Formats: sequence, structure tokens, C-alpha cells
Amino acid sequence: MRVNINKSIIILIIIFIFSSLTACDFVNEKILDELSIILAMSFDSNPENDNDDYNPLLLTTSNPLFAEEAKEPVRVKTVQGRTIGNALDNWQQHRNRLMALGKVNIMLFGENITKENFPNTVKDIRQIPEIDATSLVAYHPGKAKNLLYQNPVEDGRIAVFLSDMLEFGADDGLIPEVTLHELWTAVLTKGRDGYLPKVDLKEEGDEIPYISGAMVLTENGNKATTLNSEETKLLTTMLNEKAIPSFSSNIFVEEEEGLIEYSVQNTDMNINVEYNNEVSVEIDNNIEVYLEEVQIPGIEIIDKKTFETIAEFVAKDFMDNTQNLIAKLQRHKSDPIGIGQYVRIQQSEYYSKGTWRNDYPDIDIDNNYTVNVFRGSTLSETFKLER
Repeated sequence: MRVNINKSIIILIIIFIFSSLTACDFVNEKILDELSIILAMSFDSNPENDNDDYNPLLLTTSNPLFAEEAKEPVRVKTVQGRTIGNALDNWQQHRNRLMALGKVNIMLFGENITKENFPNTVKDIRQIPEIDATSLVAYHPGKAKNLLYQNPVEDGRIAVFLSDMLEFGADDGLIPEVTLHELWTAVLTKGRDGYLPKVDLKEEGDEIPYISGAMVLTENGNKATTLNSEETKLLTTMLNEKAIPSFSSNIFVEEEEGLIEYSVQNTDMNINVEYNNEVSVEIDNNIEVYLEEVQIPGIEIIDKKTFETIAEFVAKDFMDNTQNLIAKLQRHKSDPIGIGQYVRIQQSEYYSKGTWRNDYPDIDIDNNYTVNVFRGSTLSETFKLER
């Protein structure tokens, strides 16, 4: 049986199918054109404003551009607002675009916004439904928006560059990795204060972002002080038993000054709290230290005696630096280690008096360290140190 189909009908069908496919592409392009997929956000406040009653929030965003005629791979935009919600509305009005916030992978906070009402800022961000709670967060000692205006050679998308840098830094034990969820949890948790990685800018022709340490918070969630890179690595070892940071220090052996590098692995920390009219804290830590490099003039072969000298120095160096870090945190009334949580659990009656935070800067915190120092598979020494 033969069926005769009019040629004009076939042509109409082909035209219809082609038009439908073209329309789909047009709709998709139009959606992308009207939708800005934000990958990074920064938050600053502007105390230079002349109106004392109005300290505007500065919101800066970075989003990739998909249009073929785009001259740059990303667009960076800064707007002001009284609140975060107001700033988001202003952004969409200025750009005449809708914001897609589900892909934000990094948030940056500037100096001024972390000094006052920082917990409220974090709370407002957490209440944005689309925001991914696993977004990484970091602090910049200046205006955080300056980071988003950089164009790293490695990757033209600054958001990708910064998030990769923070992830690699955490993997190497340089910094603790902090997400928006973890920051907000720390703000809410009694007995433990928050912290953020610190990202700075160094000038090498163009300004390049780099990890320079960390910023720790007070009990009320605002900035307490900053830590340098070595202090941050020490804090990381106390927060994360799986971290393997490396340290370097100058050493004198046989009246010769040299340099040693060592890594800290397999830490096992326990905190014990006692109360007898006053509270005292003892930190027991069993750690393994591996010598990675020893450079001492005149010493080419490390015999057992020389190794014992170096190993004892390394053990004491690590413990002294840790003790100095704890003292610094006490001076600035910051408890990122979470000692207060142990006080609350182990000495609940004392903690219920409500004097812990006032007592914290002056309490005795003793380190009892067992340090196992290794070099290769043949040399090892164990030292028990107390302070």
C-alpha cells in the first residue's frame, strides 16, 4: 500500500522542527544572558561614610560571562546597601539581571566588617536560601573586594583561583579549612571561638593573593587578632589530627648555626580540666615529628649524638612555640582550640558560675608533650616535656 504525502506538508514539518530547535537555543541563551551565576562574594563595610547613622555594606561579586562578545572571562561588580538583602536587591536592579547564588564557592570578609556585628553578617548570609553552606570563607586585612578585582595568571577566574588555593592550603596543613556552615556553627557554639584563613596580597608586578595566616574571633564573634603562618600551622595541628604541616627553625650545633625543617604527624591531643578554688588546664599531646632537612655547616653525616642534640631541640622548639601560641590566644581572649568546651563538660559546676570567659586569660594552661622524633627509619628519640 502506497501513501502519498504532499511535499508541502513535509516542508512544513521540517521548518517546524528546525524552528523549535532554534527557539530552544534562543531561550537558553536568553536565560543565560539574564541570569548571573555568582562564583564569589566579598563583604566590606565603609566607615569612611560621612553619615554616622549609616555605615553602608559593600557587596562585591564575581561571575563568569558566557556571551561570545564578552571581552573578559568574568565581571566584578560592587554595590552598596544598608543590609545584605538590600545590597542583593540593588545589585539586581543595577545589572538588570537575576542573581544565581547556588554556585558561590568562596566568601571573603574585609577588615572593618569583622570588627563589629560580624555574627549578624554571617547570620544574614546563612538565611539566604540559595547559598551553599559548604562555601569556603576567608578574611582579608583590608577591603576584601580588592581580592576579587585581581586577575591571576594561573586562572582568569579569581573565584576558582582562591578556592583552589584555600583547598590546597588545607590539604598541606597550612590552614584549617573553614566553610560557611563551620563558621556559623563556631559563632553559635559556647566554649569555642571561630577562625578564618587569612588571604593577603603581595606585589610582584601585579598583586597576587596568597595565604598569610589566620584570623581568630572573640566570644562575641568579632575579630580578636591575627596569626602568622607559623602560628596558624600550629593551630591547625591542634584542630586537625590529620594535618601534616612542616616547620623550619634555626639551630646551633657545635657552635655552628644551621637550619632544620621538620613535619608534625599523628598528633593525639587530650585536654584535662581541674578545679580546686581555681581552674587549671592540662594539654596532653603525643606527637610524631619527622626531620625532613638538616643544613648545618661542617656536619655532613648525622651520628647518634648529633641526632640526639637535634631531636631534643626540635621537641623543645615545637612545644615552646605551641605554648607561646596559647599565651597569645589568651591575651586576645580567643579560644579557637575549644578549651571552654572541655571546661563546660568536665567542670560543669564551675562553668555554670559564668566566670569562665573572664578567667580564661589568666588561667594556667600546661603542656605535657611526648615528642617522638624520627629521621628516616633508623634514628628515633622520644622526649617527655612539661611546661
